[in-house]
Amino acid sequence: MVGFMVTPTFEQVVAESQRPLTSLATRVLGDPGRGEEVAQDALAALYREWDRVENPAGFAREVVRNRCRDVQRREINARAKAPLLRPVDGDPGPQTPYLDDVLAKLSPTRREIVVLRFYGGHSLPEIAAITGKALGTVKSNLARALDQLRAELTDPVDANGTMTDFVAA
Repeated sequence: MVGFMVTPTFEQVVAESQRPLTSLATRVLGDPGRGEEVAQDALAALYREWDRVENPAGFAREVVRNRCRDVQRREINARAKAPLLRPVDGDPGPQTPYLDDVLAKLSPTRREIVVLRFYGGHSLPEIAAITGKALGTVKSNLARALDQLRAELTDPVDANGTMTDFVAA
């Protein structure tokens, strides 16, 4: 008996991929609205290229990666052109570091690797293949990103330079 592969329909791929693609884009960009928009763009690109694509989920994930980079590049350029604004009263008040806020402080490359590893559930070799980076580069970027995240999330000194009641677990 010879096995054969059933090609999924576009609708099946959308049903299986839309949520993970949206989650990936949202985590990389830090904004659910833009994440959803990027995921929709990826699925629209997949639809346009459907007849030529061998791996639909991989194609859509690659489009999400590229579109996220485009968005980040535009943000960096816009920030470079915009003046720095301070709060009107000069005191933003106490701030709690949330994971998404801390992820936003990582470089785009490190953020992408962390998101692919811990939100996407990919192995290090898979991340290397997805990002086009050497496995050693992925490992070192992940280690440095985790060190940065630990430092940001466990800093016992608040913005005013006073010790907080934080106790490391």
